[in-house]
Amino acid sequence: MLKFLNYVIDEKYPQTLYLFSDENMDWLREDPKFLNEWASLMFQVFKQGNKINIIHTVTRNLDEMLIAIKGWMPFYFTGAIESYYYPKKRDGIFQRTLFIAPKIVAIESTSVGDMVEDAPNILTYDNKAIQGFKKEYMNYLSLCKPLIQVYGANMKWQYYKNITEFESKVADSIIKSNGLSILTMPESLIESIVKRISNENAENVINIYKSRVDYIKKNIENNIYIEILSIPTIDQVLNGEVRVKLLSFTVGEDVFYSIDEYKLHLENIINLLTSLDNYHLHLYEEKCSQDYSFYIKEGIGMFMWSQSNPNVAIKVEENNIVAAFWDYIKFELNIDQIEVKNKIKTINRLKNIINEL
Repeated sequence: MLKFLNYVIDEKYPQTLYLFSDENMDWLREDPKFLNEWASLMFQVFKQGNKINIIHTVTRNLDEMLIAIKGWMPFYFTGAIESYYYPKKRDGIFQRTLFIAPKIVAIESTSVGDMVEDAPNILTYDNKAIQGFKKEYMNYLSLCKPLIQVYGANMKWQYYKNITEFESKVADSIIKSNGLSILTMPESLIESIVKRISNENAENVINIYKSRVDYIKKNIENNIYIEILSIPTIDQVLNGEVRVKLLSFTVGEDVFYSIDEYKLHLENIINLLTSLDNYHLHLYEEKCSQDYSFYIKEGIGMFMWSQSNPNVAIKVEENNIVAAFWDYIKFELNIDQIEVKNKIKTINRLKNIINEL
């Protein structure tokens, strides 16, 4: 695999790579050094303008699924990946790998069951063989469905439509972010922020926001809604350095809180914690380690946003991936304990921040 990526990097002209493997991935999970080298080469592949068409295998065990999610997620925010999955069951006897760079090289392998160590991995530069493998890949691709929807800056209204539909569905929900969610803003605040940036679609953005908040309020009546986020330092708020999270993608530019706006937002969160039994908030004193925020509904789907690239959002609805990510998040963040945390402690923490401002 590393040799394959190095050949792609050495190629003068960018191309679309075609990747598929449903072979056992234990060798990948057990070698962190390889994972780091793979990630470094992948960033270089994208930096040089290459794109990827990939067919993911969504029937792997939980550990393999989580490795795939964590490993590929940063690359999806480049906007240079199209992903698919095969929606039906396969017998699992013969498993296949095809990595194809149509202009230069291909890797192919076939194994029986999990016996990857007995399977030859063939790297070829023969153009006739490469084109044959590409035809095989395209034939399989024709049986697949899209897996991950990527929204770029030119797809904002499709994004609005889809996230509103997502929020209309009732289920337990978790949001994790490096900043306060716009979904906990008071209406007056979202109106003033959107209008002051002179956005030509201000009224539409405000109306969509109101619809989303209405759906969330209905959802919270009978379902758990958990926010997990880090908070900025007092100096960052005072210096006007705190970005309005998730709004940059919505309006197409960076938006920052004034001191009064930030206090209003915190006051509204206190009101929600006080009045809604199913609304929970867990504060991190340090930045969340991930470079992305996510919003997941159990059994429904999830949206994700990159902190470093706010002009890209992604959506996943495939059941196996959503279930794997939900279980992983519940375990990693100890969600069951968060749900029973003392709200009074969180409320007092927010009040102290307001007083310091």
